[in-house]
Amino acid sequence: MARSDFGDSVAGAARPVIDFVRSRADPRKKEIRRRRRTRRKASFFGAASGSTAVGTAAVAVASAPEWLVVTGGGAAAVFAVPAVLAVSRYRRMRGVPLPPAKPRKRALPPWGSAARAPMMRLTGAEQSLHHLLAMVARSGAIATGDLDDTARIASGAAESLDQVAVDIVEMERAAQGSPRAAEHLATSIDAAVEELDQGVDQFDELVAAAAQLTSPGVSGPDTRRDALLFASDRLRGFAYALDELRP
Repeated sequence: MARSDFGDSVAGAARPVIDFVRSRADPRKKEIRRRRRTRRKASFFGAASGSTAVGTAAVAVASAPEWLVVTGGGAAAVFAVPAVLAVSRYRRMRGVPLPPAKPRKRALPPWGSAARAPMMRLTGAEQSLHHLLAMVARSGAIATGDLDDTARIASGAAESLDQVAVDIVEMERAAQGSPRAAEHLATSIDAAVEELDQGVDQFDELVAAAAQLTSPGVSGPDTRRDALLFASDRLRGFAYALDELRP
């Protein structure tokens, strides 16, 4: 087995563990887990407070001793305070935009593949877009929904381009094993590489549009927001066409 193939095999075997660790460290997913814990805490104390209050009312109607009614009311208040605090904290969390999701760690095509250079460019562009969207989210210059849409479109487009790269690698390996097949595959490989390059160029345009939002310019914030959404729509259209044209 060649050294590069052995390295790819080791990387493939370790990828689930690496993905799990990255998932646990992802700021967006960590914040989602924090919000879920806070929401569960609010639900728990709210339910405990409500059930205790109902129980207290029932004993009072049954003419139970006063000490029992007072104890029950005190327990309801004890549970109500953390319930209110948890709800308030959860509402504050909901008011802050979630950090953008980190781009998925991708295995690059092997050395010598025509798909490797474009995919290296795509990996860098994904990282740049992630940092830019995080800055824009903190500034509040763009609505959270628009940023989420942009991140989702970028992620979907990157997946489509990744599949094109996989196809290129498969065709290159098939060509290596059959000289006659290589004659027919050469044109297909060149066309796929051109599509991959064009897709990465479209992705770079989206990154450039996001970069414009981080500093004041001649154009107003609405104009720059429109440029970001326009670049997102173009990338989405390109990715859709790519998926439709793939065999």
